Amino acid sequence: MKLQRGFATRDQDLTSFAATLGRLCDSLPALAAALVDAEGETVDYAGSMTPFDIKVTAAEWQIVADLIKHSVIEAWRSADILMVRARGRSYALFLLPVGYSLVICLPYGAFTTSHRAIAEAVREICEEAGMPLPARYQDELWLRVDVQESGPPLRRPEAVWMKGAWKEVEVLGVFLGAELHPREIGFRVRFESGLEATLVRERLGRWYSDHLI
Repeated sequence: MKLQRGFATRDQDLTSFAATLGRLCDSLPALAAALVDAEGETVDYAGSMTPFDIKVTAAEWQIVADLIKHSVIEAWRSADILMVRARGRSYALFLLPVGYSLVICLPYGAFTTSHRAIAEAVREICEEAGMPLPARYQDELWLRVDVQESGPPLRRPEAVWMKGAWKEVEVLGVFLGAELHPREIGFRVRFESGLEATLVRERLGRWYSDHLI
């Protein structure tokens, strides 16, 4: 894997999770993302923060994850996502099966993440680790794709990068799903092969397909 510009020099070899975490950082965007095990050890990480800072942050939030799972308050015990806006940075904690956690460090003031980017990352992590996919993500089949789009204000998709080539698409209509957030646009498209998919452009310009094309 070629490190993306702006990513810090690593202090450990890449694992099979590195590419997933790197794409997640770029998609959100995030300062860092780490996969941490039940003992607080960082399995792998990505981001612009130093490896030391990422690992310390991941270990600290894994302690929080353990506190959540053993809370005397039932609502806390059943929680699997925690968002915290702190002084200087924000944090997102996603509890995964068998004690693992996905820890994300976000820029100051951030208090949301892309559910599509998170779902894609969790799916890839669980597949690679052989863990069951949490029920929350089983219907989230979003995949980040590269799209050639028309200019503003319409930004209609014209082609999608598939299997090493640009594949033109026909726009069938505008997607108006209730899940669209402000400043997101969606389109129902058809490929020359006859395959249909929904493409959503998030507010930061990242495109996602609801089909694993």
